[in-house]
Amino acid sequence: MLRTLSLVAVLVFALAGSVMAHAIHISFMQAEWNGAKLSGKVSFFKDDYNKALAEWSPKCSIDDGLKLRYLKSYVRLWSNDPSRSMEVQISKMSEDDNSYIFEFVCSVPTGTRKILIDNQVLFRQYRDQSNLIMLKHRGQEMNYSCSAAAPTFVIPD
Repeated sequence: MLRTLSLVAVLVFALAGSVMAHAIHISFMQAEWNGAKLSGKVSFFKDDYNKALAEWSPKCSIDDGLKLRYLKSYVRLWSNDPSRSMEVQISKMSEDDNSYIFEFVCSVPTGTRKILIDNQVLFRQYRDQSNLIMLKHRGQEMNYSCSAAAPTFVIPD
């Protein structure tokens, strides 16, 4: 009897996993600030990102242009303070079975003492969304996490 119940439990969890979406809402960014350049890549679960795109622009079809506009609306960078916006260029877009991946590069202005990063991607859709950032700068590796309660962080030079 116990063996049968165990088998039933395994089958229920297996079927539930194939029907339900993933339970964790997270994105990953790897970046490096090297002198006058900040570069890296960021990835998002496709189903989460597509849900956000459909809600953000319900009358548009989901294409690369919409994906980029959404990303640039919810990820912003500044040099020293919010009055000095930094332009993020997407150098490559790709995808795998589960994720959209955006590679980026950004020029860092002369005189930058700190970079402010505001990453609010998917916070409207998922209150538990975490946007993790792994950054290399001046030989150090630093980790940051953006959440709905704290979407902005500062990288000191």
